[in-house]
Amino acid sequence: MSTISLENLSKHFGSVRAVDEIDLEVAEGEFLVLVGPSGCGKTTTLRMVAGLEFPTGGEIRVSGERVNEIPAKDRNMAMVFQNYALYPHMTVYENMAFGLRVRRLSGGDIDRRVKEAAALMGLEDLLHRKPRQLSGGQRQRVAVCRAIVRDPVAFLFDEPLSNLDAKLRVTARAEIRKLQRRLGTTSIYVTHDQTEAMTMGDRIVVMDEGKILQVGPPIELYDRPVNRFVAGFLGSPAMNFIEGRAHGSDGRLELEAGALRFPLPEACREGEAYTLGFRPEHLGFQDNGAHSVSAEGRVELVEPLGSDTFVALDIEGEVLTVKEEGHFRAQVGENIRVFFDMENAHIFDGDSGTRVEG
Repeated sequence: MSTISLENLSKHFGSVRAVDEIDLEVAEGEFLVLVGPSGCGKTTTLRMVAGLEFPTGGEIRVSGERVNEIPAKDRNMAMVFQNYALYPHMTVYENMAFGLRVRRLSGGDIDRRVKEAAALMGLEDLLHRKPRQLSGGQRQRVAVCRAIVRDPVAFLFDEPLSNLDAKLRVTARAEIRKLQRRLGTTSIYVTHDQTEAMTMGDRIVVMDEGKILQVGPPIELYDRPVNRFVAGFLGSPAMNFIEGRAHGSDGRLELEAGALRFPLPEACREGEAYTLGFRPEHLGFQDNGAHSVSAEGRVELVEPLGSDTFVALDIEGEVLTVKEEGHFRAQVGENIRVFFDMENAHIFDGDSGTRVEG
């Protein structure tokens, strides 16, 4: 197992700063997920670690050794791509063995490694087939096996599940995570899918515009996002936001958002703009206690999912999503009262978007 360290790492393409002076430590055996919107710099970061791109500035260290100038073929890192990159004229066995033959391993060692990896991923009966004879999920497993046989210092995954259907993605991400835990190999996984990030990562790195915004365990980022961007990016459905300005009333500070009034902590300042954030599960149609604020809204959409129901409410022009457990029946156009759980409200500075601690 190896540690991976990025120190002040940058990558510029002309005037575009794809990665902008980031620092990151990946521990031995850790499964780290880079997540963010398209163009945020996550894939460029991964390609620099792999040696497929060379940094404009900064350092990449693997177990303390600087590897900036070492070519990809000599870094002993295994990369799994979005399109699998299998050779169509080769069998599954030959695809898995090809990289080992290039490295001039003995025939017996190659055969042992291929068969061990195939057994790990349940591909023993498919070794004689060619990629066109496989399903998308099977091709994905072959690509992972091709990485396993190399016995690399690290696994690098570049959105490997993007081409799979929704059901297969759930199965495949569980397989990859179980395999990584079993092997204990340090892994960096790139995705734009926040559900993959939340369910797979030991830690998540949220990136935007080439910068790292927050690093931490999934639940920490979900419960305590450092700013509005992270809060809105993680979570499905996304966090609800209500914008307003702080005003004093009867000795208390409140956020005024149209006709709505929300209590604010002492850390806020009168006259300043703030944004309140509520996860859909922290809005409800039942009074949850003395800390609740309520408002009436018009039902715009009802989405029954079986175990949960999502209801979109229009409250003074703001459409908020409410998550209710089980079957909740409401008619589009109906007026209904919603309660805000203020104990779980998130407060962000209206200008900078940074989190305000209450």
